[in-house]
Amino acid sequence: MKQTRNLLITIAALLLVLYWMPLTTVNINTDQGTWRVPLGMRYSSSGDHTYIFTGPRSTYSVGKDAENAIHSYPEMQCYGNTYYYDQEHDVSYTGHSEQGQLMTELTYHYENGNTCLGWTVDDEIAWPFGDLQDVDVTKEQAMENDWFVIENGIAQNMWIYNDFSRMVKQGVLCYLRTMIIEGTNVKYIDIQVLEETGYRVLTKENGKVSEQTYRRFSDQEENGVKEVNVYLYGTADEAPVLLFEVKQ
Repeated sequence: MKQTRNLLITIAALLLVLYWMPLTTVNINTDQGTWRVPLGMRYSSSGDHTYIFTGPRSTYSVGKDAENAIHSYPEMQCYGNTYYYDQEHDVSYTGHSEQGQLMTELTYHYENGNTCLGWTVDDEIAWPFGDLQDVDVTKEQAMENDWFVIENGIAQNMWIYNDFSRMVKQGVLCYLRTMIIEGTNVKYIDIQVLEETGYRVLTKENGKVSEQTYRRFSDQEENGVKEVNVYLYGTADEAPVLLFEVKQ
C-alpha cells in the first residue's frame, strides 16, 4: 500500500513537473499542414492571421517552448520588425500568445506571404524616413527628426549635412532628407546612397514628388557657400545638376 502511494506521489510530481516546465518542440502533421510546436500541443483551428493549438501544459512552459518553435523558422528583418517565414504555409510569423488554465491555448500570429520578399539594404536605410509624399511638418519637427533644414539659404543644423557628407565620402550607405524653406515656400530633397553605385534623389515641391538616380555626387564650398551637385552619367565633361546651395 505504501509503495503504491509513493508511486502515485512520484507520478503526480512527474506530471506536475511536465506540466510546468519547458520541454521541447516537435513537428505535428495534420491535413492542414505541418507545424513546429511545443511538445503536447495539437492543432485546433485557424482564424484571422492566426493558427491555434491546445494542450495540457502551463502557459509559462508553452510560451517558452513556442519561442523556440517560432525561431526554428528562418528569421527575416524588414520594416523595422523581425519575422519568421514558414515556407509550407507561406506565412511570416510575427509572434505568439498563450492563454488558459489547465488547458493552454497557443496562438501563432502571422502575415500572409513572405513579408520581406524583395527587401534590400536600400529599403532598410530608406524605411525610417517614410514616404516623401506624406511629409508635411514644421521646421521644428524636421529638426527634431534630424533632417537637414535650410531656411532662406542659411543652414539651421549644418552638422546633419556634414555627417552625411562624411559618410558619402567613406562609401557608407546613408540617407539625407533636406527641408528647404524660402519665405512661405517649402521644398524637400531626399538623397540616398544606394547599395549599388548610385544616388537616388527624390524631390517634393508643390505637392508633387519626382525621382531620379544619378551616378555621381559632389559638394564643394566657395566663398562660404556650399554647392551640392549630382551628375546623371558621371562623365568628366558633364554639367552638374544643382540640388541646393547653403551658407553656414
